[in-house]
Amino acid sequence: MKKILIKDNFFDNVDDLRDLALSTRFFSAEEYNYDVGWRGYRTNEMRDLDKNILKVSCRKIKNELIKFYNLEIGEDEGNFYFHITLTDTKNTLENFDTNKFHTDDSRFAGIVYLSPNPPPKTGTTIIINNQNKDIENKFNRLVAYPSSLIHAPSDLYGNTMETGRLTLSFFI
Repeated sequence: MKKILIKDNFFDNVDDLRDLALSTRFFSAEEYNYDVGWRGYRTNEMRDLDKNILKVSCRKIKNELIKFYNLEIGEDEGNFYFHITLTDTKNTLENFDTNKFHTDDSRFAGIVYLSPNPPPKTGTTIIINNQNKDIENKFNRLVAYPSSLIHAPSDLYGNTMETGRLTLSFFI
């Protein structure tokens, strides 16, 4: 199953979600004593943040995946994080444009883009049958896909938490 879910204008309360994200503590990958497998900055898992808006948002994402992929997803299944990457995040990985591509250890992965007016070509590139499918970064766009598909951010931007590539990232 290689279908990609794309849904624009996903959250009704996207500005509140963005404000919450920017007011939350982010951790760099370097702050961990092990290889976390990601670059940039992430919050703790959302169930640790205990905010109703997050519970509602995570449930909405799960419901969309349940409908689109005809899944069963348990109440406690899935991990959700706010994630920020900046232009200089590219410096944390040798040959970034080649080595950024990866798969994830879950059934499905995805993001909701939370940066208003992002630069072009800063969405997500997914490789299907040796061809790149570029999904544009659009504020409040949900993108979900089977985690076994090779994928990466198309490009990064920004030099502060407010101007970087902010997403709500999830793994089911």
